[in-house]
Formats: sequence, structure tokens, C-alpha cells
Amino acid sequence: MLYAPTFRGVPKEGQVVQLPLDVREFAERFGDTHVLLVRAHYMEAASLPVTPPGTVVDVSGHHDVSELLVLADVLITDYSSIMFDYALLDRPLVHFAPDLDAYAADRGTYFDLRKRAGGPVIETQEELLRTLDRLKKTDGEWQAARRAFAAEFGAYDDGGAARAAAGLILGKKARA
Repeated sequence: MLYAPTFRGVPKEGQVVQLPLDVREFAERFGDTHVLLVRAHYMEAASLPVTPPGTVVDVSGHHDVSELLVLADVLITDYSSIMFDYALLDRPLVHFAPDLDAYAADRGTYFDLRKRAGGPVIETQEELLRTLDRLKKTDGEWQAARRAFAAEFGAYDDGGAARAAAGLILGKKARA
């Protein structure tokens, strides 16, 4: 599972961003069966607590987030734009957003995530852990919403971007 929350603001000097997800509790509950990859926003650094080896891995320094998306069977994010890319893979997407209302009031959002999400929108740690625990059984309930989300926000992501860009540069219409 990949946990990739959005940017929450520049920390003061010497301050480390506190992730909303308690990764230690995740490791205790799922460490025997799942690995949690943690990708902090590129403008932030996260300090992860000590967990048993192989249960929680900080991949914040990995240069290409798209490789992490392909690797992950599940994305846990909040309202980060990473959701748009991941939705194209048609894999389980869970929005862990305990501060959604405060974030929306402070910074604004483009749409109501609760109404248009491609996966469950969760506000508490316990609810998140319960959702992850039964995800295999319940993900089917979200497939239609996830596909609608991907169709709405990824309609132009058809795999032909390089061909179309080359056609524009060369003055030719790109062929499918």
C-alpha cells in the first residue's frame, strides 16, 4: 500500500511534518501481511517512528512517483492530485482525510471530494484501519465510482500524449 498525503504547509525550521496516519498502528495491525510505502510530499519531510523491518518504508526520496503508483496495490491519500494518476490504474483508492473540512475552508478545493471520490473518504484512523481490513471484500462497491472518476478526470490520458505532442511540434495530425 502506498500512503501519499498532500502538502500541508511549510514547517518551521527544524520542524518535521506530522503525518495524519499513525504508521506504527498500521504496522502493528497489518505488518504481517502488508507493506506500507510512505511518500511525503516533495516539499516536506516525514519522520517515521521505528517499526518492525519491512512493515513501513519511507519512499519519499524515490525520484519517480509513477513507479510507486504502478507498484502499489492500494493508494491511501487525502485530496492530493496523485489520486488522478492512480485512478487510471483502476485499483483501490482510499481517501484518508481527517482534516478535509479545515483544509477545504483554508485552501479551497476544486470539487466536493465526498460526492465525487473514486473510493471511500475516511476521517478517522480507526475507520481507515477497518476499511483497509475489509478492502478486498468491499472494493467492488467502489469500482463504478472509481471508473467514473477516472473517465471524468483522465479522459485525455489515453497513452498517446507523446505522439500527439510530436505531431503538434512537426505540424502533423497524430494518428492513433
